Amino acid sequence: MNSTFIVNSLADTQNLAKNFAKELAKNPHAIILMYGEMGVGKTTFSRFLLKSLNHTINPSSPTFSIINQYTNNIYHIDLYRIENPDNFMHLGLEEIFSSDDKGRPNNIVIIEWAENLPPEYMKSLILNDKETVQSYVYKILIKALDDEKREITIETHNEVQNAI
Repeated sequence: MNSTFIVNSLADTQNLAKNFAKELAKNPHAIILMYGEMGVGKTTFSRFLLKSLNHTINPSSPTFSIINQYTNNIYHIDLYRIENPDNFMHLGLEEIFSSDDKGRPNNIVIIEWAENLPPEYMKSLILNDKETVQSYVYKILIKALDDEKREITIETHNEVQNAI
């Protein structure tokens, strides 16, 4: 699935996040890499997605905490403030990215500012032994078209593979 959506309002964004959450519910192992400029709506989309995954949680931005854990298996990470790869290694993400006996992550992990992941860590996180992208990896790119309108592209592992 490589789909691009034009959303004209917060309600449209919420509906898109709900539909994506339904897809994730079929296989609760996911790494979601979020890209987009400052203020474009990554956190807004993430909040709608988190709320759709579990209506009992009250999501907030992890900009200062860096990592928010909402349930035993849902995490929201914001790497905006991580500028030095050495700082990244001290976050203790190994447990969050731990995997089951099939190599899939035990958690649903949303990562804002995924471009701040060190390249070697990104590679180990999303590639399998055959150097192909794992089926549980999604990339979401959000672009502002005007003050309200956004273009949101959701790429699955096949498209992420082509981008590497």
